[in-house]
Amino acid sequence: MNLESRLIFLIIIVWFVFILATCHARLGDTPTQIAIRYGAPVKLAGTFAETPTGGAYSTNGFKITVAFDASGHSTLEVFSHPIEEWHILPPEITGIELTGILSANAGTNTWKNISHHYWQRSDGQAYATYDGISRELIVCTKAWYDASTRRQQRDEQKNIGGF
Repeated sequence: MNLESRLIFLIIIVWFVFILATCHARLGDTPTQIAIRYGAPVKLAGTFAETPTGGAYSTNGFKITVAFDASGHSTLEVFSHPIEEWHILPPEITGIELTGILSANAGTNTWKNISHHYWQRSDGQAYATYDGISRELIVCTKAWYDASTRRQQRDEQKNIGGF
């Protein structure tokens, strides 16, 4: 690559990371903060529209589903690309996109790769996982993860009650 091509490539990468870092909601945001970033919630296939506990948004080529806790703060955010016409699955989230979304949700912390497609934030208060089948990046607070785990265990106990 010549110098001009390298410079153009670098500018594109910096621009892309900047767009990702400024366009994604952050864990802990209120519905008002998210609406300022994305606009009003929209109805998207396969997601819930605005409810007291969440909303679906579409911006910059992403479908974002957000859940809020009882105090009105974002506790779960699911990122994916919309499914394109004539496709079964949405496009993959690229490594650059994934890094940008995680960076936007790091605050003053960093993300540690725990295992393949699974991260924990350095303060221990957030987790992220990329599901290669659904092609969704899921970012959640520790509180949401713990509550979800308890709910799942309770449901499993209930399901085996008849055995």
